[in-house]
Amino acid sequence: MPLYNPPASSANLISSNIGTNTGTKTISSTGQSICAANADRKGLSIFNTSGITVYVDVLGSITTSNYMVAIPGGGYFEFPITYTGLITAIAASAATLTVREFV
Repeated sequence: MPLYNPPASSANLISSNIGTNTGTKTISSTGQSICAANADRKGLSIFNTSGITVYVDVLGSITTSNYMVAIPGGGYFEFPITYTGLITAIAASAATLTVREFV
């Protein structure tokens, strides 16, 4: 999980009061978008509800050997705050993710 050391003043903290269920995403052995770019995004969480590892990246050319983070079955990942770009995923076989976006 990413680490964040907030500034001493809470006035500079990024916050969100809206969580959006972007739905359950079925991932396959072909890389695909799990969340489109969103300039208003404040955060994003991904929960791997399947029993196999899912690979996630911010690039469109994801593979199971070229990725940013591997989320094992039952695992959870939060994207660093303020990342607003495309998010893609791939798995060796069918897998499911639950994705929440905060705006």
